[in-house]
Amino acid sequence: MCKAFLFLFVTIVDAARPHIAINLPDAPDNDVVLYSGYLDLEDDSHAHYMFTAAESDPNSKPLLVWLGSSMGHSVMHHFFHLFGPYIIRSSNSSLERNNDAWSKVGNVLFIDNSIQAGFSYGQENNQTFDVYTRCDFTYKLLLKFFEEFPEFKANDLYIGGSSGTGQYAPLIALKIAENKAENQINLKVKITTFISFDENIFGQDTVIMGLIIGNAILSMDEISIDLAMYMYSYGLVDERTYETAQRNCCNGVLDKCEIHNAISVSEFCAEFFFDILYFAERSGLNMFNLNEKCEKDAQVIDALQKNFAKEGLTGLTDFISLYAEKADVKCVDEIPYSTYLNRTDVRRALNIPEDVRSWEMYRSVPYRFAIPEDNYKVVKKVIDSNIRLFLFGGDLSLTSPMLHSQRFANKLGYEQTTTILPFFIEEGQIAGHFVKYGPIQVASILDSGMYGSGKKLETICILSAFVSDGKRNFSTYQS
Repeated sequence: MCKAFLFLFVTIVDAARPHIAINLPDAPDNDVVLYSGYLDLEDDSHAHYMFTAAESDPNSKPLLVWLGSSMGHSVMHHFFHLFGPYIIRSSNSSLERNNDAWSKVGNVLFIDNSIQAGFSYGQENNQTFDVYTRCDFTYKLLLKFFEEFPEFKANDLYIGGSSGTGQYAPLIALKIAENKAENQINLKVKITTFISFDENIFGQDTVIMGLIIGNAILSMDEISIDLAMYMYSYGLVDERTYETAQRNCCNGVLDKCEIHNAISVSEFCAEFFFDILYFAERSGLNMFNLNEKCEKDAQVIDALQKNFAKEGLTGLTDFISLYAEKADVKCVDEIPYSTYLNRTDVRRALNIPEDVRSWEMYRSVPYRFAIPEDNYKVVKKVIDSNIRLFLFGGDLSLTSPMLHSQRFANKLGYEQTTTILPFFIEEGQIAGHFVKYGPIQVASILDSGMYGSGKKLETICILSAFVSDGKRNFSTYQS
């Protein structure tokens, strides 16, 4: 088992702060420091957040920021499903303590960074729906957080999220780095690695900046190629069809395929890549975690149209964008979460105004998924600014398979500094594998779903290894 942790109850007091620690109704112990409220911007945008202070030594522990993937998906689902100090039971919508909460590793900030998501609200004509405006909006929210919680400015900072967050989180990291002289975050960076680290390379006041993305979608053009290969490895793609597509659409090598060229070769090629996504959506499999039942209670993608593939790259790109926007919630049972979060006493405890709409896990948003023209260039610029990148996730997620993260990391062109190595939680039992490409680390958790779902202990242990300044040997970490 992961080494035992001892935690002290810590109270953070700031008489001037408008945010007051809350107690969640029916929480089994309420011994964590938890805040819930709004980050309010001048344009009448109000982003709901939940912030948990680290369960021990919050002044020195890092600040982990978790952001939403799609515009309409509330990260409160992630908070109460996997990462927060309390989990909502699916059986009766009650709370139980999460012994593998991320607050054991650091201070954890979850923001519904879209006024369409969760309890966030505002004038919807104040927001356009693309990654660039979302980056700017989120940057303002982070500044607002540090304005209201200034004691965390000096903490090590990591920005993270799942799947589609990989499209805009690098932009946020760049914006912070480029404005560090005036953004009040006092951003400096230091190399962090699984195996070793350079002590005090920038001095004792150094702040580490890293990106942490679970089952990332980093290239909209390449995700369908990677998904096709991954599904083929699971026996989910017909052998003859796969061979024909590889031969006729991709010059005989699918993993070198350029989607721009492939879909223009013939109607068959366009249909092949469309059908990969179509199967993923209509198969009945839980693409979030292949081991779990697809509940199909949340809103399912309704706008998938088979003629998208016939419209050329724009149509297929729009299709992939829609897939990325909704695929990670379509098999999640929303009822336990909405039942608890919409209780009158819970809303009151969370400081939700009475006139704010009911919480929903996913709300349909007309999202124009404008992406960086070349996310490789953006991510390389991030890394060349000494900002580390940690890509992690489960090997049973087909929404955004770890193969995509591994291939993207390799294509960035940095020297591969380790072979693929196992890591351990219990002696003799491999929990997963990781590989390092210089400043990039990729970790895949065995037998787990999207961003490590079903393997919370393994997830928190690799997270702890990443943020530990190399003090923990990742490859041999055992009890």
